[in-house]
Amino acid sequence: MGLTIHYSFKTDTEQAFEAYQLIERLHQFALTLPFMQVNSIVELNENEVQNTDATDPLLCLKIHAAKTKIVDFEIDKIYPISLIGFTIYAAQGCEELDIFLGRYSDSHIWEAHSFCKTQYAALEEYGGILNFIKVHTSIVLMLDEAQKLGILEEVVDESHYWEDRNLKKLIEEIMIWQGLTSEVGEILGEISRNSSFNYLN
Repeated sequence: MGLTIHYSFKTDTEQAFEAYQLIERLHQFALTLPFMQVNSIVELNENEVQNTDATDPLLCLKIHAAKTKIVDFEIDKIYPISLIGFTIYAAQGCEELDIFLGRYSDSHIWEAHSFCKTQYAALEEYGGILNFIKVHTSIVLMLDEAQKLGILEEVVDESHYWEDRNLKKLIEEIMIWQGLTSEVGEILGEISRNSSFNYLN
C-alpha cells in the first residue's frame, strides 16, 4: 500500500552488449539527477540472481527481476538467465529504484518489470512534500530517458503525474494519499488497543 510508480522496459535485442549499452546510458543519466546514491552497474547470471539472503545489498533488485506466473493455481517465479542493471537510493522514505534489463528462459529479448513506492518520501521526518516531489519527478525523468532510448514499454503512475506533468495536481494527489494513510494508521491503532481484536494476534 502506498503511492507507487510501475514501469516496464522491453528491447528488440538479444545481445548482452547492446543491453549493457542501454543500461549504461541510463546510468549516466541517473548521475545527473538529484538522487541520494546511484550504485554501479552489475552483471549477474541465473545462479547469482537466485542466491540471496537478507544481507544481500542486491536483494531488492533480484526480487524485482523475478517474473511471476500462476500455473495450476500456484505461483511460479521465473528468474532471469542474465541480468544487467543498477540500484538507486533515490531519497529518504522512498523505496529503492531498480533499473535493469533481464533475459528470461521464456523470451530471447531483454526486458524488465518493476516498481518504486515513493509516497513515504513525503513524511515530515524525511523532508515532507518537497522531498516527495523531488524524488517522484526525478524518477519520471529517468523513465523519460528510457523512452528516448526506445525501451520504455509501459508506465503506471498512481499519482498520474506521468500523464499530465502538472506539479499542482501532483502536490494535491500526495496530500490526498497522505491523508488516507494517516486515517488507516489511526484505525489500525484502535484495533491494536481493542481487546475484541485479540484473535488477530
